[in-house]
Amino acid sequence: MRRGPLLALLVAGAVVASSAPSTPSAEASAARRKASSGERQAAKGSGKASSTRTRATARAKRVASERRKQRRKKKRELSRVPNRRTATNMPRGWRWPPSRSMRTAGERCTEALEQAKVPWERSAREGKIVTPLVVSADGASSRELTLGGIVYHSKYRKPPFTMDCHLALALATHGPALQELGVRKVVFGSIFRFTKVRAHGKTKNVLSRHALGLAMDVVSFEDEAGVVHDVLRDYPAGDELLRSVEDALNGSGGFRTVLTPRNDPTSHHDHFHIEADISYYEDERNLAALPRAAAGEADEEHEENAEHEVGAGQATDKSAPAETGLEHGSSR
Repeated sequence: MRRGPLLALLVAGAVVASSAPSTPSAEASAARRKASSGERQAAKGSGKASSTRTRATARAKRVASERRKQRRKKKRELSRVPNRRTATNMPRGWRWPPSRSMRTAGERCTEALEQAKVPWERSAREGKIVTPLVVSADGASSRELTLGGIVYHSKYRKPPFTMDCHLALALATHGPALQELGVRKVVFGSIFRFTKVRAHGKTKNVLSRHALGLAMDVVSFEDEAGVVHDVLRDYPAGDELLRSVEDALNGSGGFRTVLTPRNDPTSHHDHFHIEADISYYEDERNLAALPRAAAGEADEEHEENAEHEVGAGQATDKSAPAETGLEHGSSR
C-alpha cells in the first residue's frame, strides 16, 4: 500500500478537525476561566470596600472618643464638687490635718467667743473646718442666730449652721460697726459648703473658703426701720446702705475683700461673699518659743489624732453633696 495517499488523508482529517466548532467541554472550560476571573475582580472590589468601611469606622470611633473626652473635661470644669486635683485656697500657715498652732489658734478663738458671751457648741468636723462649732440659735426662730448684736437669718437652709470659730468671732467683733450703719438683720444663703471657687463666671479647680467654714454669702440687709436692702435689686441702683456695708467690711481688717456686684458682677451679682481673714503664722511663731518638752507633748497628741482627722476629712469630701440655687454663685 502506498504511503502518499494515506498521509494525505490524515492531514486532511486534521485540518477538518481543527476547523470544526469547539466541543462542549472546551466551552465549559472557557466559561469557568471567565467566571473565575470575574470572582477575583469582585473579591478585589469587595476588599477595597471593606477596607474603606474599616477606616471610616475607626475614624468614627476616634471622633466619638474625643467627644466623650471633651464632655468629661467640660463636666469636670463645670462641677463645683472638689476632687483630688483640686488646689488649695487656704489661709496663711494652714495645713491639713490641723497643725499644733492651728489647734491652739482655735482654742484661743473659742476663749474669745466665751468672753464675748457668744453661746456656742462644738460641732462634728465637716470638710476642712479647723475649729467647727455651731452658734446657738435664738429662741424666736431656729433659722436665726445673733452675733455682735446683728440677727443672722438663713434664707435657704435649716440648722445647724456649722462654721469655723474665726468666722463667728469676726462677725461678733464687727457687728457693732454694722449696727452703727443701721443694720439690724442679715439674711444669708450659705456658710459651710464643700465646693470649688467660682468667680467671674468660671469655676476654678481651687477649694472654696466655704469648705473651711470661713465664708458667708449674704443676700440682703435689713435696717432699723425694717427696710430690706436686697443685693440683687438694690445694689445696681447705688443703695447707700449696701455700699456703706461693703466699705466698712473691707476697711475693718477682719475680713478679706468682700466680693460684690462691684468687683464680680457675673458670679456675685446677687449676694455679698463675706470671708473672715485668718493667719496661723503668728501662732506658729509664738509656739516656737515654748519649751521643747511641752512642744513634744503637743506633737505626740497631734500624731495620735492625725489619722482619725485625715479619715474624717476624706469621708466628708467624698460624701459632700452638690449645692443648688444661690449657693452655686459663691466664689471663694
